[in-house]
Amino acid sequence: MTKMLRALHEAEVSIPKVLILCGGPFLGKSRMISSLSENAISAGFTVLQSFRTSLDSFTSYFPFRQITLTALLMCASKLLGQVTDDEVAAIEMLIENKILTKTDRVVLGSILPTVSDSQLLSLLKGQSTTALTKSISDTLIKLF
Repeated sequence: MTKMLRALHEAEVSIPKVLILCGGPFLGKSRMISSLSENAISAGFTVLQSFRTSLDSFTSYFPFRQITLTALLMCASKLLGQVTDDEVAAIEMLIENKILTKTDRVVLGSILPTVSDSQLLSLLKGQSTTALTKSISDTLIKLF
């Protein structure tokens, strides 16, 4: 928990951070995340969370799917001044407003298939999991 609170403090005075917490069942992960979320929200941060169970493991990026969709729609809704639930229109608007790039669209398409097409997604074949995860994280940070 100390490292997580340190990351929160560093994010307040520096650059954005992405925290990923993994572990087996019944280790207190949900309790830690809940506590950190309360601290972050009270400090004025936007908190995006994903809860994953073994039933959700259609893809190793399932947690990112929930977080990315929420972030994408929140950012687009702020720009529009009204709530939107159309992820394709949202990503097009964010590209138009130069918040995201077409490359970001391809990266997000790896976890939100509705926002990209299969030809573009083929560009990601062979990319390491670590590199793709970093690209997804970098794109998420642009949304806030």
